[in-house]
Amino acid sequence: MFKKIVWLVPKVSDLFNNYLSIAKKNEIPLITYPYNDRCTEIGYQKFCGELKRICVNADLLIITLWSGSHVLSPALIREIKEEAFVVLFSFDDEIYSTHQSVHYVSILDMVVSNDYFGKGIFDQLGVKTIYYPFHRFLDRTINQNYEKSIDISFVGNINVADRFEYINALNNAGFNVELFGKGTKNGFLSREKYISTICKSKINLNFTKVLLSNSMKFNEPWREQARQIKGRPFEVFSLRSFCLSEWTPSAEFVFGNKFQTLQFFDNEDLIEKVAYYLKKEKEREEITNYF
Repeated sequence: MFKKIVWLVPKVSDLFNNYLSIAKKNEIPLITYPYNDRCTEIGYQKFCGELKRICVNADLLIITLWSGSHVLSPALIREIKEEAFVVLFSFDDEIYSTHQSVHYVSILDMVVSNDYFGKGIFDQLGVKTIYYPFHRFLDRTINQNYEKSIDISFVGNINVADRFEYINALNNAGFNVELFGKGTKNGFLSREKYISTICKSKINLNFTKVLLSNSMKFNEPWREQARQIKGRPFEVFSLRSFCLSEWTPSAEFVFGNKFQTLQFFDNEDLIEKVAYYLKKEKEREEITNYF
């Protein structure tokens, strides 16, 4: 049994706080330390000293990297880890596994990755790896009294890949799509409104193409073909709502063959499935209950 678990996270966020809350409810001795926030606030030298003090006597050290920060180097982790078991919780390995995560192999005892296929990279290097699709934990009972007042919704960054083309195709076909998040007129949602929007939507959309920085496009251009299942389907189904997702190769292994009918491959396929499922309330409910 671990007596002290330290999770090094890039910054304070709802996602990390959700996991911390679950740990506390189950009396797991977990503390989070937002390393990038703290380094920015107090400077690198003071940050290193504070980090070492935080990690003293930890028997499990969890690390979550962020592509925009390099303050957690493998050398620094080697200094602070002492006898701790070190686990990498890797959230975006479909994008960054070969660019960032793999360079930490020498100080890792285990990897928890959200890349179903890419986890084999670490296995090949002798580091035990398990797959886990990180997502927010949401209460399954929240959706009991919401009326389905929204036909179709999408919450997220509308400017990634060809998401806007899909939305335009639906609009041109006569469907009304409610948009929330970056690049939309409705803007960002609070956690409560995020949950209620999912619950009120007859169809929640999920897109799987990835957002790449210019440096990633230059150094690893093949990543533009990558797909990421995202946490959205897990969140939508946990709230007993319905999801249509852009195709991703890992979906059939994660959700099973039944999920294949809930994936779209192009504009025409999306329009056809939206038209079908909007009319099939009972079938939507059966699928939601299945997942």
